[in-house]
Amino acid sequence: MQNKQKLVKTITLSLLLGVGTWCTGTALAAEELSEFTLAQMVVTATKTEKKLIDTPANAQIITKQQIKEAGFSSPFELVSSFAQGGAMGWQEDGSDYSGMLSRIRLRGMDNGTLVLVDGHPANFNNASALNSIPIDQIEKIEVVKGPGSVLYGPQAMAGVINVITKKPVKGTPVKGNVYGSMGNRYRDYGLNVSSAVFTIGGKKSFTKDFSDLQGPFQGSGPSLDTADKTQEQLFGTVRLAKDVTASVSHKKTHNRWLKGKYNNYIKTINTDCESDATYNTYSLNYDNSENGWKAGLSYFTIEMVQNYRYGAANSLYKGHNFDVDIQKSFFPGITKIH
Repeated sequence: MQNKQKLVKTITLSLLLGVGTWCTGTALAAEELSEFTLAQMVVTATKTEKKLIDTPANAQIITKQQIKEAGFSSPFELVSSFAQGGAMGWQEDGSDYSGMLSRIRLRGMDNGTLVLVDGHPANFNNASALNSIPIDQIEKIEVVKGPGSVLYGPQAMAGVINVITKKPVKGTPVKGNVYGSMGNRYRDYGLNVSSAVFTIGGKKSFTKDFSDLQGPFQGSGPSLDTADKTQEQLFGTVRLAKDVTASVSHKKTHNRWLKGKYNNYIKTINTDCESDATYNTYSLNYDNSENGWKAGLSYFTIEMVQNYRYGAANSLYKGHNFDVDIQKSFFPGITKIH
């Protein structure tokens, strides 16, 4: 009888301890689940700020944290990876070679992906200045897949990629960093400086020669080598007034490429070219959330120069775009309610 009483007490105590442990575990779980994140806001899909969950489009945000953790060296690599867009590039980082310009293809459409920088077009003849922005100067990237021609014109048939850069923030102390890296094929250096009035970033990279990009096939076929490849990027934003900012971006690539053919595994070079491609963008933006007015002006230029040592005649190609965008919200500040 005593043994039975001891057994009952033991079982009762075990049940009580189990309930206590379960309650404690539930309380701890509840505390852990109490963490939350603010709703992500997207602008590109409708040209007005909306929660991502309320956006009537296939929209995606590549966040600042994702950009930091991904470890890519260029926006081209970042977008082609995260947005799962087809990438047409002559190097993995999206660098250009003369008239051979790299581009992103959303939904498989070659001439239908519009690239924006802070809402301003950065496309020209299906090429874009996506790599004009040093990756450390990017706040986030918004990607909208699907037709966007109603809002953005014929270049947005397949989708829109909007690179949103970092802006000066009131009360920010002056801070910055200098960095560099060195490898057997690639090296770079750069700097970033930010304050309450301006933010600026620059980067220059050097890539070692690549021989036999096209090699012999059964002893014969075309050959292509590259040499002397450099790329420089510069981006800066200055706050001119409370609601007015001005931005400048610059990218220049320099490279040399040699083209020829193989015959019985012997290479003959018949074209030797040095080329430079330069992109510049200048923009002025006004954004007042109190009166609902937003306006922007931008001017985009591209210039490609090819100097042939032999094999062809020198060439020069220039182009430019001018963009004006004015918006008025008749319910200013209403998005702040949500």
